[in-house]
Order: sequence, then C-alpha cells, then structure tokens
Amino acid sequence: MQGFKRHSELHSWENIEQHFRRSTILIGNGASCAVWDKFRYSSLYQQALSNSNHPLSDSDIQLFTDWEANGNFEKVLANLLITRKTNTILGQPNNSEIQEIIRERYNNVRNALVEAVQKVHVEWSVVSPNIFNSIQEALSKYSCVYSTNYDLLIYWSIMSNKTLFKDYFWNGQQRFDITDTEIRGNSTRVLYLHGALHLYRQAGRTRKLGNSSGGTILNQFENLWAIENDVTPVFIAEGSSREKLESIYKSDYLSFAYSEFQKHKDSLVVFGHSLGESDQHLINAMKTANINKIAISMRQLDEVFIAKLHRDFPSSELFFFNAQSHPLGDPSLKV
Repeated sequence: MQGFKRHSELHSWENIEQHFRRSTILIGNGASCAVWDKFRYSSLYQQALSNSNHPLSDSDIQLFTDWEANGNFEKVLANLLITRKTNTILGQPNNSEIQEIIRERYNNVRNALVEAVQKVHVEWSVVSPNIFNSIQEALSKYSCVYSTNYDLLIYWSIMSNKTLFKDYFWNGQQRFDITDTEIRGNSTRVLYLHGALHLYRQAGRTRKLGNSSGGTILNQFENLWAIENDVTPVFIAEGSSREKLESIYKSDYLSFAYSEFQKHKDSLVVFGHSLGESDQHLINAMKTANINKIAISMRQLDEVFIAKLHRDFPSSELFFFNAQSHPLGDPSLKV
C-alpha cells in the first residue's frame, strides 16, 4: 500500500481492486454516459427551452426566475402545489379562477420536464439484458451504492433481484419509512443521493414506482402527476450545491441517504463523478466521513483535479484508475 498516496499514476482497475473489495461506491453521470451518450446533456431545463415548441410560457419561465429555482423543476412544482393548497385554505376571492391558473402553470412545467426527460433518456427496450446484467454484477461487488444520477439505469439493472439489493422501499406500499431502515445480511444497499425518476413525493411521503412496471416507468412518470394527486418528483437535476442541499433536507428520504453517506467509513470508490463545485455538499460529506482510501475514476490524468483532491482529502490514501478499465466503464456497455 505504500507509495500510492501522492502518486498521480493512472492505474488499471484490476491492479487496485483488491484494496476496495466490498467497499462503497459513489456513482456520477459518467456511469450513465458510458451506456447512453445523451445523458451528457446535464441540464434538463436548458433541454426544455431548446425546443421552440416547448410548453413553458413566459409566466412559467418567470416562476423559475422569481423562485430562484436555477432550473430545478422539482422546486417549481412543489411551490405550485403549496400555492394551490394555501389558496384553498384561505378561500381567496375568485378562487376557482386562481386555481385554474395554478393548474395551468403546473401542467406546463410538468409537461416541459416530461418532454425533456424523454429527449435525453434511453428507452428500456433499447438496452440489452446483457448490459443490465453487467451493471448488476458490477454493483453487487459493493456493500453500498450511492448514486447522484436521476436516470433509471441503476434501478432497471437491480430491480430483478430484491435479495441481492436493498433500496429501503421494501414494504408493500413501495414507500420509504424512516422508522424501518435496518438491513440484515450482506445485501448491497442502494441509495439515490439526489433522487431519481422512479421516486416521487405524495402526501409528504417518498414512494417509488413499482418493479412490475419494467420499461413502462417512463410512461408512469408522465402520467402520475395530475395536480390533484399532490405529487412531485424526487430528483435534483439542477442547482448549486447549496440549493441541492436545501432540497435534500426537505425530503425524508434524501436527508436519510445523505446522512448515511456522511457516516461512511473505510474505503470509497468514486466512478464517473467530477466532484465539482455544484457537488461541494458531497465533498463536505466525504470530509465528515472517516474514509481512509479513495479510488477515483478518470479518463486521463488531470493534474489540476488530482491536486484539488489531495487538498480536499489530505488524510486519505488516493488511487486514480482508468474509467474504461472498470466494469461500469466497459466500452461494451455502450448502446
């Protein structure tokens, strides 16, 4: 183990894998892009606006600005639901007219989000079972998987094995229960630090779309959100680190996931994650945790990035490895 700490050599994963058996892995957008190039489009809000026929009106766009949403659809949709409830409680004059305006705003924002997701997300039927199996096998080698990706690739890959993977939605109602989070045995825990497309909030509780939905989850994602259902998505695809952390602490599930990440000990693999400025809250969580070894994937050596990581984690032993040498970066996964 001596000699790795300050070296900026780019290793093959197989040469350092022995030091990270049954460790925890933090997965970023690079893992999704290894399968589907369109996931490189990081801003769903800009994707929505790029369509000249998008459903967002000038008033809708103003909501993103005035509420300082920074492209965060979840925040705007949640605020519209709060506004609707408040007007109902206060019995505003011309209430039905006001409620109809709110409904229109909500539907426009929802439809813009759905259209943007459909433009960038790969269809379940396009991904071969071999790819899902390869991702499942790769993830099963870790004790815990933390993902910051909103897409469905991890969910689709693990949903066929409820014994091997545990995602904390194991009761019959597919609902997260903060009082029921104990995991027994050696199952791989899976937590979505920024939420995901299959997660939604209803009546203050975080739920997930059922496994039996298979490839139709994207359709359910579209059809779920009638404003009367009091439903908002649980995923953070935009925003600064501060805004992401604010959204995390407003959610029972996301705050639990973040707390678990802060408690992490021993070794950590970081795959496909830039650990950039917008994810400073993750870096802070890693500093809080007691991590003695960190392996970080890279496409090529980046001395500036490496120097930053050494400053951020001066007490951790750092390894750098070629992303394509890891099973999650295998070129054969590309669709």
